[in-house]
Amino acid sequence: MKRIIFLYTHPIQYFTPLQKEIYAIAHCKSKVLYCEDTSQGYFDEQFGKQVKWDRPLTEGYDFDVLKKSWIPKWGSFFRYSNKGISRFLTAKETDILVVHGWGYFTAVYSILLAKSRGIKVWLRAESPLVHEQGRSRASLYLRKMVFKGLFRIMDGFLVIGKQNEKFYQYYGADPYKFIPTPYSVDNNFFREQASVLLPIKDFLRSEKGIPLNVKIILFSGKLIDKKRPLDLLRAFQRIDKKLNPFLIYVGDGELRSEVEDIIRKEKVSNVLITGFINQSSIPEYYGIADVFVMCSGSGETWGLSTNEAMNFGLPVVISDQTGNFSDLVDGNGEIFSTGDVVELADKITKILSASAQETLRMRERSVKIINNYSYERIIASLNAKLDAQA
Repeated sequence: MKRIIFLYTHPIQYFTPLQKEIYAIAHCKSKVLYCEDTSQGYFDEQFGKQVKWDRPLTEGYDFDVLKKSWIPKWGSFFRYSNKGISRFLTAKETDILVVHGWGYFTAVYSILLAKSRGIKVWLRAESPLVHEQGRSRASLYLRKMVFKGLFRIMDGFLVIGKQNEKFYQYYGADPYKFIPTPYSVDNNFFREQASVLLPIKDFLRSEKGIPLNVKIILFSGKLIDKKRPLDLLRAFQRIDKKLNPFLIYVGDGELRSEVEDIIRKEKVSNVLITGFINQSSIPEYYGIADVFVMCSGSGETWGLSTNEAMNFGLPVVISDQTGNFSDLVDGNGEIFSTGDVVELADKITKILSASAQETLRMRERSVKIINNYSYERIIASLNAKLDAQA
């Protein structure tokens, strides 16, 4: 049985349920290494507050936290510097190292060390090709030089979606080494929540003080530049009030005050900002919504809250800079040009104005699509690769 180490910067709420599944049923002996342990809470600079997820992040799988060896005061690249990983990267301990990203010292150090010791390295990165289009020629030339060298020594690439696959191909990665691992959330958890919450949609709205006759537009994420929450507010102001639109921002962040200033100064009604909502409560907002919107710009490599929303059968409106638009929008919603608030308003209006029959079709389509973005498919793909190398 192959022995695999997964290297992460810290416990991540989207990945720990997957690691439990891999540990339980994958055709390998797996171990997770973290550069630091934030499972008991940490200060999130983008949320602007202390955060502690209310679902366990370090249960049900084998893990270790690496000791920090050296962190200089300058440069984010050295934020994660853990030379202690060397004791895990031996032929007796590990057959395959899966590295998540390359933008920190421990990742680069572990890649070079593993290769020098005959350990295979699989790379998982989120980068979509669409985010490369705005770069200068000089930047693209430099990135091609760096990535072609890096990708040449990789033994596998965990591909999360279509844009990610195109990114690897653009920079010369060998398609033979691609391992399809569609970017996923814990579908079983969200589907169970949907089965409980959707039948009591009206009760949940009443409990939150939201009128029953409105059509809810849902934004779920940090209120930061990358997410472009102001675009959605401007688009919302353009939607015909005869549709009874109601906008909910589930999240917090540095742009919250700016959003609130516009709401107050321009007397925008029917907008709710919830602040930070933890994992156990966020399904309630998917349960009461009518359409989910992700209007992010460059930097949004995927947007996993879209996956969550689609488990509730929500139609979606996604920007063409969000990394998942090529994968998750197909007959269940609309794609719009990032930053175009007029088009965004039109696309939302189209969803809200749809007939009951068309809305049902879109909801069913969302669920059908997201079934293919699951932990089960990831593990099946990993097992197929492992069995082929046995």
